[in-house]
Amino acid sequence: MHENVKRLHERALELAGLHLSSEAELITVLQDLDACRGFFQCGASSMYEYCVHVLKLAEATSYNFITVARKSKEGPQLKAATQEGLIT
Repeated sequence: MHENVKRLHERALELAGLHLSSEAELITVLQDLDACRGFFQCGASSMYEYCVHVLKLAEATSYNFITVARKSKEGPQLKAATQEGLIT
């Protein structure tokens, strides 16, 4: 493998790992904000509005994060799978 490609590949792997771990952490924070309705104090009328307008996440991404955050409260194995990087 060319040295430049190897370096780019290694950086891509590193960033992908950070992305996966930050996804799991964001889900936990969104669960906590949803539970205490903290999004109101941040100027949003809903979790969706908070994610899209305050966090600047894409609409589809926001919907997915909110859905996983809420569903993983019902099924802890979903949250565990996300934290372990088994699903995104």
